[in-house]
Amino acid sequence: MNHLQENIAHIFGQKGKDWLQSLPVIMQQLATHWGLSNLIPLDNLSYHYVIKALKEPNTPVVIKVGCDLALTEQEIKTLRHFANHGCIQLLDVHSDLNALLLEQAIPGKPLNDIHPNTLDDYASVAKQLFSAPQPITNSFLPISHWLRALDNADDIIIPRELLNKAITLKKHLLQTADDNIILHGDLHRDNILQHRNKWIAIDPKGIVGERAFDVAAFDFITSFELENNNDIENLFKNRIHLLAHTLNLNEDRLRAWVFVRLILGAAWFLEDKGDPNKSINLSKKIFPLINNIYI
Repeated sequence: MNHLQENIAHIFGQKGKDWLQSLPVIMQQLATHWGLSNLIPLDNLSYHYVIKALKEPNTPVVIKVGCDLALTEQEIKTLRHFANHGCIQLLDVHSDLNALLLEQAIPGKPLNDIHPNTLDDYASVAKQLFSAPQPITNSFLPISHWLRALDNADDIIIPRELLNKAITLKKHLLQTADDNIILHGDLHRDNILQHRNKWIAIDPKGIVGERAFDVAAFDFITSFELENNNDIENLFKNRIHLLAHTLNLNEDRLRAWVFVRLILGAAWFLEDKGDPNKSINLSKKIFPLINNIYI
């Protein structure tokens, strides 16, 4: 839970520290309210306290508790938008305790390895999410809201050449997008879990943009490959081609969004006092593949 404690204290200050201290009482109240037993905290928590549990009589569930009311309300709204369209199901909400009761994916194995079926499995989830009916009006923010972080990013740690290219690309991509819909927002492979005989998405953020922006979060190169493979460009190019073809996306736009998201991720890591090196190193590897597009 150390990572969670560091993040919450850094972002929310004393309010966050008080919330962390109150978690045992909050969980006791939720266990009584929802009839929970066998509470098991998940590992690698970052911004929410998440546990697996059994809800009476014997239903596997997940409880997600947040410190920030706005983030929780955003996730509720997004989960409801994607209900029955490739996303984990929201079962109930405890507004006073800022908690969500969610369906538990069984067995819950993440799509975190790249194997022959990975791209097809990922694409099947993306297609379901993209098929969710779009409301006539919505209150979701556009991706341009997130991308403002690039304009204030640290150009000492993030090489200026890479940052400038990301800013140029994001301006072009935003100006020329023509299929904006409500997106998951963080559709990387660790946020896709096996649920019985299918795959479903978890932790949707809810943002409006083009489909290629969502798919650009795929994690096209694993950490192992980045450290041990000398043919990153071809691996990246082939996976871009296959996923773009499967999802009927423009390859250049998908490739460009991957680069922009890598630099955006590096900027966010720096804001949260994390390590941006993987994002920066991969962006350097694929820079030759995007340097001459949209110039």
